[in-house]
Amino acid sequence: MTKTCYYATASKIVKMTATTTGGARRRRSSEVVAAAEKESYPAAVDDSSCSDSTASSTDEKQSLSQMPHQPRRSLSLQSISQSLLPWLGMSVWPCMLALPLFLNTQKFHYSTTFPRGWWTLRGEHWLDKSLEEGGIWEYGTELYGKTLRHPLGLSLGISAVAVGHVFLLIYFRLHQQQYLGKTTSIQSRGAVQYVYADALKNHLCQPGGFLLLGLYLTITWVFDLLPHSYYSFSGGIQYKQVAMCLVCQDFVQFLMHKVEHVAHPKMYKISHKPHHKLQIQSCLMPLMGLCLTRQL
Repeated sequence: MTKTCYYATASKIVKMTATTTGGARRRRSSEVVAAAEKESYPAAVDDSSCSDSTASSTDEKQSLSQMPHQPRRSLSLQSISQSLLPWLGMSVWPCMLALPLFLNTQKFHYSTTFPRGWWTLRGEHWLDKSLEEGGIWEYGTELYGKTLRHPLGLSLGISAVAVGHVFLLIYFRLHQQQYLGKTTSIQSRGAVQYVYADALKNHLCQPGGFLLLGLYLTITWVFDLLPHSYYSFSGGIQYKQVAMCLVCQDFVQFLMHKVEHVAHPKMYKISHKPHHKLQIQSCLMPLMGLCLTRQL
């Protein structure tokens, strides 16, 4: 039987091997430096010292294994947050409906916040001042014999988009900084590097996204060009209809975008190359989608 022990001196490590054969024990040193003889450490090691050191190390391991493990709360919280953060984007949808949800609460309901004549449908007493005192849009109610719609619904709709856009920009910032998880670039040369403040300013100053759509919505709303149901405030938020409008709008733009890619190279050069610029091609895409969607 052979046992090996290690002892450290001031400047070296001495390896001692103890060999037992037929009950007679003899010791030999495989590596002994001359300076080791002068050290205070014993040159020979008996069986008991090796067995004692082995037993003590085994006891220490057992005692450590028997100690109760402390709960790693920080690690568990970190893993939970990492698993939940990617789903934070789902909260953007109710945040985009923050204003409509707020105006449908019992305390701040639109029917008690705004005069009835601003939001009620045209009915039997639509222009009866005795019944709609303070709620009639007296200036410009008609133009060339055409009754104009009160801009309350239009203003609330655009305001709802603006409020929802704030939450969307916050979510985009968190996504850009990879707080919601690691992102993967779709560009072959890598993601475009830019300053967020400058990009935000450029985004908010795009006339195609605000001026163009604002004019379209204003004209179609005020001049009563939209379907009758668009002007109804009754029934609260119609979630199914809102979802259908969003899906149809995105689907129409997807088809138009797909056609620009696969139809003909010349069409791609004319229509898709100037993408995100205020030109006739980029203006028609969202407007055609809205015109088709409003017929549903």
